[in-house]
Amino acid sequence: MWEYTDKVKELYMNPKNVGRIEDANGFAEVGSIVCGDAMKLYLKIDEGGIIR
Repeated sequence: MWEYTDKVKELYMNPKNVGRIEDANGFAEVGSIVCGDAMKLYLKIDEGGIIR
């Protein structure tokens, strides 16, 4: 059985920044839904390289 830190448990119970960015210009999908650790990551990066 995995033991998680209090911070990991807090973020699991109260996720932040959840959702899809419709006009994202970067996207990645990693993990495996089989073991429950799948993640989709959307990024919006401006012309100066700043993540918005």
